[in-house]
Parts: sequence; structure tokens; C-alpha cells
Amino acid sequence: MSATRRPYWLPGNCPPWCLLVTEHRDDDHPEDRSHAGRDASVTLTAADPLDLDGEPEEMRLYLLQHYRECEPRIWLGRNDTDRGGHLTLDEAEALAAELRRLVKVGRGEDAGE
Repeated sequence: MSATRRPYWLPGNCPPWCLLVTEHRDDDHPEDRSHAGRDASVTLTAADPLDLDGEPEEMRLYLLQHYRECEPRIWLGRNDTDRGGHLTLDEAEALAAELRRLVKVGRGEDAGE
């Protein structure tokens, strides 16, 4: 796809975080008509490995939004497997708040749980 032409199925511009701007095509399968953001990962040093291949376990996360969805979801999964799930932005925000709270409690910065 050229920088000036969108595929026929894409009604507007990609969100600013989409890394696939130049990769969307007219012939993309309907299931593949999504925007995807940069991925991030966190190494899980306390996790039992899924495989014994010497690779560290990681939690991987990224933004994903099918072109017909009204807002992105966040994929949160383990390594490159399908073990994980999608969170709405509100769910991810609530999870982040709970994680921050637990970190404070665990570090003794907050006596109440």
C-alpha cells in the first residue's frame, strides 16, 4: 500500500500507534485487518519455564485493534504462545492499579491490604 492510499476496507487512517500503516493491503484476510502496536516484554525471573530451551519466560504485551472495533485491546500473554488474553483499556487500567497497590504493600510502603 502506498503512503497516500488506504486499502478499500479501511475507513480512516490508522491510529498513531499502528506499526502496520504501510503493510495493510486490499487482500488482507478479514481476520488480519487489524492495527498492531509495538510490543513490550517483561522477563519473569520467578516463573517456571514453559520449555527447557534456556530462553527466559516473558510476559508480552501490545496494543491490537481490529479495524471494526471502537478502541484497542491489550494482549497480555506468555512468551510467543497463545497463553494469555485480551484486556480492554479499562480492564488494563484496573489491573495496573491493582499491581501498583500490591507492589506498595509488598514493599511495605502501604500497611493496609
